[in-house]
Amino acid sequence: MKIVKKKYNSPFPGRAWLEKKSLALKYSRKKRGKRVRLRRKYARSLMHRTLQSTWNVGLFGILAFSGLWLLRSGATFWKTSPFIQLQGVEFKKDVPPELKSFLSLKPGQNIFLINTARLQEAALKTFPELKSVSIRRNWDRTLSVQGEYRTPVVYYYPKPSAARYGIGEDGRVFALKNAANATNDLPTLTGNRSDIDTQLLVEALEALKKSLPDFYSSIKQLKTDRINTIKVVLDGDVVIHWGELSLDSVLSKAKKVQNILDRFLPAKPMASMELVEGDRIVLDAHWIPRDQSERREHLVKTRNHSEP
Repeated sequence: MKIVKKKYNSPFPGRAWLEKKSLALKYSRKKRGKRVRLRRKYARSLMHRTLQSTWNVGLFGILAFSGLWLLRSGATFWKTSPFIQLQGVEFKKDVPPELKSFLSLKPGQNIFLINTARLQEAALKTFPELKSVSIRRNWDRTLSVQGEYRTPVVYYYPKPSAARYGIGEDGRVFALKNAANATNDLPTLTGNRSDIDTQLLVEALEALKKSLPDFYSSIKQLKTDRINTIKVVLDGDVVIHWGELSLDSVLSKAKKVQNILDRFLPAKPMASMELVEGDRIVLDAHWIPRDQSERREHLVKTRNHSEP
């Protein structure tokens, strides 16, 4: 019988290779020792694979146990370690009294689990009187909370006897909790705020303040009604039926009103004028030309001077 020899690179041959070798040596008594050595080699390889598998399973178990222990120890450190606990909170500048309880920042909290961005956003939505809120972590494991109040552009009275509110640059209405920002040199808005766009109102007033500061400083009050028009009351109780407030036309209308005020004088309080379509201004009967007023004053002075 012809024996076919093949080369195998593996030092531990598998069962298929052993069967082929056994068939080749089955009928050869001269090679009985070789068959015995072959079986012993297979047994050693089987034992080696068994030991290797057992070692792998044991090593995996040790690594898994170590990983779980490290995770548990890390979680305990993350929750109880004083090195990452909040030591205190410092409030600076403009801080409403309710903001401290709203933030709920207490010593002992994990300083890295405090979402400062989310707290800042929530504080600005809850407290519209704040223009900005900054929450910053410090190296000494403390937090610094710094706020800044809004500066009103116009005051707002929902009702004649109601408290005074402020309207900021973005058109938001807020309570005046800072006495330093509550001055008396700003225009006042009365009436139903829903009848107008407060953002558009603020932009129009800012445009007047920048381009026509004298006219802006003479504005005393703004009144709204239900047909989306505005009445502007100037110093001297001059009433202007302004109509719709448009940012594109506010400067041109103000210049026309200023031109009328340069030519006419109110003869009585609450003298009014109305801005109508076609760039026209209608005056009521309580106005007199300035030159006529000057002539009257001159006649009165002359008469008083001529009397004995």
